[in-house]
Amino acid sequence: MGRRVAQIFVLEDEELIGTMLQDWLDEMGHQAVLESTIEAALQAVSGSGFDAAIIDLHIGVDRSDAVILELERRGIPFALSTGES
Repeated sequence: MGRRVAQIFVLEDEELIGTMLQDWLDEMGHQAVLESTIEAALQAVSGSGFDAAIIDLHIGVDRSDAVILELERRGIPFALSTGES
């Protein structure tokens, strides 16, 4: 019996970082879904059964709080990332 492929949602507005995360997750045998806007992220999270998520805390000038709240509401575990120091 094979290992189940996890569906991981990634919200990242920096294209290079998002692509690197997506490639890394794919190499680990997971299916990564990448979005770069809060609106697209909310739509993706609302309409799917993701196993986990990696969320950039700041998308442009906005914070991803609405996406985080939706993930919590749906019981989807997530990790936050940020470029802030």
